[in-house]
Amino acid sequence: MDEQEAYEQKWKARIDEWKAKIDFLEAKAEQAEADTKVEIQKQIEDLREKEKIARTRLEEIRQSGSEAWSDMSRSMETAVENLKDGIEQALDRFK
Repeated sequence: MDEQEAYEQKWKARIDEWKAKIDFLEAKAEQAEADTKVEIQKQIEDLREKEKIARTRLEEIRQSGSEAWSDMSRSMETAVENLKDGIEQALDRFK
C-alpha cells in the first residue's frame, strides 16, 4: 500500500466514524422536545452537507494523480475538520 492509499483509507474510516455519530445524533433528536428537535435537525442537515463535502474531497483525491493528491489533501483536511467540529458541537448539546 502506498502513501496515498493509506491516506485515503485513514480519512474514509474517519468519515465513516463521523457518519455513525451523525446517525446517533439523528436518533437522539427524534427523542428531543419539538423546538429542540427542529434546531438539532438543522444542525444534522448541516453535518450531512459537511459529510458530503468531505466524501467529495476524498473522491477527488482518489482520482487525482500521484503528484496532485498531496496538494488536494489540504482541502480534504479542512473539510473533515469542519465535519468533526460540527459533530462535536452537536454532541455537546446532549451532555
